[in-house]
Amino acid sequence: VVNPWVSVLCFMIPVVGIFLFLVWLNTYPNKSKASLKWSIIGIITRAIFGFVLYLFLFIRFFALF
Repeated sequence: VVNPWVSVLCFMIPVVGIFLFLVWLNTYPNKSKASLKWSIIGIITRAIFGFVLYLFLFIRFFALF
């Protein structure tokens, strides 16, 4: 069972999740998979929000002209 705070940490800081995946790979396989899963979800979420924010700012910028 993975601590929910570790999952939140891996979501917010994906590098920590990848590091924990590598550290826990042999000793805690379920925890390592969960930390990698949450870090990937965090990376994808950041990419989507970044793209949406970019589009929003791009549209707002060119609406001025």
